[in-house]
Amino acid sequence: MAKKPDHITDKAGRALGNAAAPPGRKGSGFMTLSPNPATNLFIADIAMRGISQLGRHTLQKAALQNEYGSDKAKKIVENKSLARTLALYGASRVATRSVPGAVLVSGGLLAKALLERRRAKKKGRRAVEREGERTLDSMAE
Repeated sequence: MAKKPDHITDKAGRALGNAAAPPGRKGSGFMTLSPNPATNLFIADIAMRGISQLGRHTLQKAALQNEYGSDKAKKIVENKSLARTLALYGASRVATRSVPGAVLVSGGLLAKALLERRRAKKKGRRAVEREGERTLDSMAE
């Protein structure tokens, strides 16, 4: 049976493990909290997800702050519905699992942007902007 080619994350993981290892020894030299590797993976996953969420919220607030002020931007970012959160999570998973998934998701986003531009020409730009503002207002409440 042919060996599956290495994924880029496999190579990066080996490089990090070897870089952190004591001199003359290959393998992970990272200090861990538990002797159980499954527990360490669980801890690392929670930490990375937390860091990722903090970074995402910070960037989203910064993008909204100029137009809506810091209080309203904070409410908008933190009051997303469960349905919206799950839809965004699902789309990001599809996009990151394969090239066809990335093409599908980015194509859908491009189609949505083009549709909104077309609607803006028909209805007027300000009408489409008001729709978006109403959506953000409802998220802030």
